[in-house]
Amino acid sequence: MKTDIIDNRRAYPLGQLLMTPKEAALALRISPRKLWEMTKQGHLPYVPLGRCVRYRICDVEAWLSENTRRKDSSKRNVDRSECEL
Repeated sequence: MKTDIIDNRRAYPLGQLLMTPKEAALALRISPRKLWEMTKQGHLPYVPLGRCVRYRICDVEAWLSENTRRKDSSKRNVDRSECEL
């Protein structure tokens, strides 16, 4: 069963597509500074909106799935087609 961030977190209303950096950091349980470091290093996709940065929920979920380690220490392959525009 696929679980979405928006299903687990009441802070993200159903249908919301983008998260602010503060919301994304909160969803990932990391500091905003760590989120920014990951963004600058190209680890986490983002959407530039003028001077603002936003994170698509599906991109964050895909990143989590791709970077989840299994017992055999391999990364999972994830179909990102649902995140494509």
